Amino acid sequence: MKDKERREAIVALFKKGKSAPSIIKELNMPRSIVYKAIKRFNELRTAMDRPKSGRSVTATTPEYVKKIRECIRRNPDRSMREMAENR
Repeated sequence: MKDKERREAIVALFKKGKSAPSIIKELNMPRSIVYKAIKRFNELRTAMDRPKSGRSVTATTPEYVKKIRECIRRNPDRSMREMAENR
């Protein structure tokens, strides 16, 4: 069971009025996971993930990979730093 699925199962039982100890027994999950999921639900009112901080991952599209390979092929002696500066 994935983290999100686990949280959703815990929250569903919590919404039905089940207590944390009964959820722990019913789902056979560690105590810390159940209490953290309930705490998150009480804070955010949802079972969804919290927003992530920081920069998102750069997309590696086939076109972008092709451009980089072409740049390297044209001048293989240049360092990656030089290529990045001349973008």
